[in-house]
Amino acid sequence: MKDTLGYLLIFGLSVGLTGCGGGGESKSPPNEIPSSVSSSSVATTSSLSSSLSSAASSPLSSSGNSSSASSVVSTKTTALISGNVFLKDSNDSDLSLDSAESVTVSLSLLNAKGDVLATSSPKLIDTLSATPEKGVPFTAEITANDAKTIVVIVSKPGFSDFARRVEFSSNVDLTATLKKLQELTINSTEVTSISGKTLEGYNVSVNNSDGNEEIVSGSTGGIADLSVSIPQTALPAGTSSVDVSMQAFNPNNPTEAQSFPGAYQDSTGNKLLSVAFNYTDVKTDAGVSLKKIAQKTRDSRLLAEKQSGQAISPMQFAKQNSQKTGVASEPVIINRKIPTDSCLSLSQLGDANATQAGFQVPVYTYNTTNGLWDLLGYGTLFDENGVLIAADQKVFDCSQHTYVLEIEATNEIFLSNWWNLDYPLIFTQPIKLCADLELHNDSNKPVVGSTLYLTDDDDSRSFSAESFVSDANGRVHIEAISLDGGTDLTATAYTFNSSFYSGYTEVPVKLSTTCNMSAPPVVVNLIIPEMCKVDGRVVNASGLPLAKHYVIGADSTAGTAMPGFASTDADGHYQLSLECKKKYQVIDAYSYAFGDQSVATDFSVNVNGTADLSEVSDNSSAAVMKDLIFTSKPIAYVYPTSDSLTQVSLYVLYVGTDFPLTYNFSIKDKNAVVLGQYSGTVTAANFNLEDEFGSGYAEIKIDHHLTDAQIQDPTGYTAVGEIKDSKGVTTQINSIYQGGEN
Repeated sequence: MKDTLGYLLIFGLSVGLTGCGGGGESKSPPNEIPSSVSSSSVATTSSLSSSLSSAASSPLSSSGNSSSASSVVSTKTTALISGNVFLKDSNDSDLSLDSAESVTVSLSLLNAKGDVLATSSPKLIDTLSATPEKGVPFTAEITANDAKTIVVIVSKPGFSDFARRVEFSSNVDLTATLKKLQELTINSTEVTSISGKTLEGYNVSVNNSDGNEEIVSGSTGGIADLSVSIPQTALPAGTSSVDVSMQAFNPNNPTEAQSFPGAYQDSTGNKLLSVAFNYTDVKTDAGVSLKKIAQKTRDSRLLAEKQSGQAISPMQFAKQNSQKTGVASEPVIINRKIPTDSCLSLSQLGDANATQAGFQVPVYTYNTTNGLWDLLGYGTLFDENGVLIAADQKVFDCSQHTYVLEIEATNEIFLSNWWNLDYPLIFTQPIKLCADLELHNDSNKPVVGSTLYLTDDDDSRSFSAESFVSDANGRVHIEAISLDGGTDLTATAYTFNSSFYSGYTEVPVKLSTTCNMSAPPVVVNLIIPEMCKVDGRVVNASGLPLAKHYVIGADSTAGTAMPGFASTDADGHYQLSLECKKKYQVIDAYSYAFGDQSVATDFSVNVNGTADLSEVSDNSSAAVMKDLIFTSKPIAYVYPTSDSLTQVSLYVLYVGTDFPLTYNFSIKDKNAVVLGQYSGTVTAANFNLEDEFGSGYAEIKIDHHLTDAQIQDPTGYTAVGEIKDSKGVTTQINSIYQGGEN
C-alpha cells in the first residue's frame, strides 16, 4: 500500500513540476584541506595526557557542550532547515535515487547543555528529476525554546551517513552527500596484526582512500588503509559469517573530507584535528546489527556501574565478564594506516598519553545525539615492520615509512558507525584567528542560511577546520585555532546554496589574530540570485489547517527559475524560498492525487512589490499568499485478495475528514455481464494512517459470491463503480480486477 500512496504522490509532484528549471553541476566543498602544524603553541605532552585521561574516564559519554545558557528568560527559536541529498559512488560520480523513502533525515535542536529540545524527520520530496546531479530536496521548520545548536543526520542503507552539527540559525541550507559503501560477506579467517598478534575471527580489510577500491576478507597481502578483526566472543553464539560495509577516509583529501561528520569538537569542548576517520557497519548472518549487540553490552556495563558506584571502562567490564564466565575475553583489533599528509600532525602534536607505552594517538567515536566526538581511548603506533614507535619520536616521514595505529577495543566501539583519530587542540596559550564576512547575492542583498567551510589554502595545516552558517544579515563570524603560532593567516572558504544546484564558490579569506569584531565585515559577492520568502497556509473547505502537505513553487514561465519545496506544519503553514521577480505557481502536491479538481489548489506568485490576485501582500522581498483551500476526494481501487479466491479487496485512499464514505461497484466479466453488485460504507475507524505522507488508507475485504464457473477466467474481470464522501464529492472506482496481484 505504501508503494501505491508513494506513486500517487510522486505522480502529482511530477505534474506540478513540469517546466521547472535546473542548474549547473552540483559539487560539495571540502570540510578540511591539508594544513601545516607547528608545536610553538601546543601544550606539553603531560598536560595533553592529563586532559585526555580525564575525558577518558567516561568512555562513549553522551555529554553535550559544557557551556550553559546565560539567560534565565526562555526564548522561542525556529529554524527553517532545507537541503538537497546527493548520492555518489566510489568514484564520486552521481547516482540516481531509487526511492525517496529509502533516505532518512533526522533534525534536532539542542540547548547550550546539549539536551535535545525538539526533533523532526522530514521526508525527501521526490521530484522525479532525470538528472541526479540536481539532488533531491527536503525542508522542515523546527521550533524550541533557547536552541543553540542544530544536529542533522541523513542516512541511507548501503551508504555512509551525512552528519552535521552547526550553531543555531533561523535559516540553514545544506548539501548532504552520501557515499556508496563497498560491502562484503566474510567468514572466519586468521591474520596477523601490525604488532604481530595472531587474530582468529572475522577479519576484513579495505583499501579505498586516495582513489583505491578494494575490500577483502582477511588480509590484502600488504598494509591496508583499514583492517578490522572481530573475535567470535564479540558476537552472538551461532554466528557463522558477518556482512561488512566500510570505508576509510582521508581528512586531507578535499573530496573525502566533506564526509567528516558532526563538528571538529569533542564532548568536553576541545577543538579537534583529524588524522584519519572511518565508517563501518557490521551485521551478523542473522541480520542483527552490531550496534544492537554493542548497546546491550553497554547497558549491562552501565548497570554494573550503578550497582558498584564506580566507573567501569569497557575493557574492564569485558575482563570482569571473562572472570565470571570463564570464557577468555578477546578484544576487537583495528589497524589504521596513517594517511601520508597526516604525518605532520604526528610530528607536531606528539604522543597523546604519557601513561601508556609507545606513541599514542587518541581514538574517538561519533555521538549522533549531540554531533560531537566521545573519547574512546588510545591507539598505539607502529611502523611498517611492526616496530613500536617511541613516545618521544619527533620526525615522521610518510614518504619513506608507513605508520599504522593499532587499536584494542570491545564490541562497544560498534555503537557508532564513525571512528576518528583526532588530536584535541589543547594549548597553554591558544591563538585564535578570526574573520568577519558578509555574503551578498546578485542583487547585493544578504545571503541567509548559507553553510560555509573554512580550510587552509595550501598544502600545510596551519589552523583548525571549521564550518559556519550565515545569519539573517548574511554575516559569518569565523573563528579558528592557529597551529603555527599565528604565522599563516590566509585561508579559503567554500560556500554554496543547495537550492540552486550551482556548485560551490571559493572565497579567499584573510584571517586576523586581533579578532576585532567592531571592524566592518568583508563583503563577499556570490553569483546567486536574490531570494524572496513566500508564506501561506493550506486549509480545508472549513478553514481548518492541514499538516504534512507538500507545497511546490514551480516555475511557470520558461523553465529558468529554481523550484522551491516546503511541507506544512501543524498550523498548515508553509514558507517557500523563491527567486524574486520571477513567476511561479504555488501548488499543493496532494491536489493532483487526492484533491477535487473542481476546486483551485494552485496560485501564481511573483514577489515584485505588487500584490496580484493570489497574494495578500507583497513588499518586494516577501509575499503572503491567500489560503490554499484543499478539498479532498476519496480514491478507491478493487484488487484480488491474495489469500482468498472468494474475496476482493477495496483499497480506499483519503486525506479528508468527511466520513462516512459510501461505495458502490459491480464486477463484470469480459463480455460486460454484471456478475455481482456491492455497496457499503467506510468510516474513519477503518483507516490506517501513513505518517510519511500525512494521508491514510483503508482495506475492506468483500465476499464476491462468484461461482467456480464464473471465475474460471479471472483475467477477464473488471470492477467499476464510484465512491463519495459525506458531502457528495464523488470519484470513479476505475481500477481493473485482473485475478492476480497488481
